[in-house]
Amino acid sequence: MSMEKKKVPINPGKDGKEDGRDFSPDFYSGLAIDEFARTGNRHDKTFHIWDLAAANPKNLEKIFNLSEEPALKAFRDKIFNGMNFHINLWGLGKLVFALYVGRLRDVFTNRLFSQHLAFQKRLLKKDKIVKRKGKEGEVSGINYWCRRDESYLPFKIYISPGIKNGTMNSLKIDYNVILNKRIIQRPLIDEMRKIPGSELYLGKMYFRLGPWSIFFLWFGMEVI
Repeated sequence: MSMEKKKVPINPGKDGKEDGRDFSPDFYSGLAIDEFARTGNRHDKTFHIWDLAAANPKNLEKIFNLSEEPALKAFRDKIFNGMNFHINLWGLGKLVFALYVGRLRDVFTNRLFSQHLAFQKRLLKKDKIVKRKGKEGEVSGINYWCRRDESYLPFKIYISPGIKNGTMNSLKIDYNVILNKRIIQRPLIDEMRKIPGSELYLGKMYFRLGPWSIFFLWFGMEVI
């Protein structure tokens, strides 16, 4: 009796070559978030923070522009898990970033950038009146930085035209509040837009220097 070896069905990969495994073509496709950046079509997929973390950094600007204006009420009384993705400006960006989430010596050892750079943003139900040195101001929430194991850098939120693209609105997370240090903390500002069909937000962090806003960090957040 002839003993023939059973042939394993073969499906072509994305490049058309035989792979030797019986997977559907979907298994060979790229990331859906990068496809969304190229075409603007998310195919009813709900994205999560991993999708943004894994996206090609070159696509983040496209994703940001394809995203939606957030609703201010969607941030009230919520906690967001966040993750830092991509530091802009190379050494300068790392230096600025280390001032807020780590220690200055981490810049030279690279220790900071080999560790988990997660954070939380914790929002109040409504803005809170705070006082410092006889002055009053409002805050909307505060950051919790895992690397520092502490909460600091309170902020105020509002909707306004984009920092670089004034034709579309974005949610601002503004650190120009009286509880923060005037020179190194108050110039910080984030802007965020909402990924369609998801409770996921893509953000940029800037340092304001006079009339200029210097972009140095991509990050993402999603509601817990």
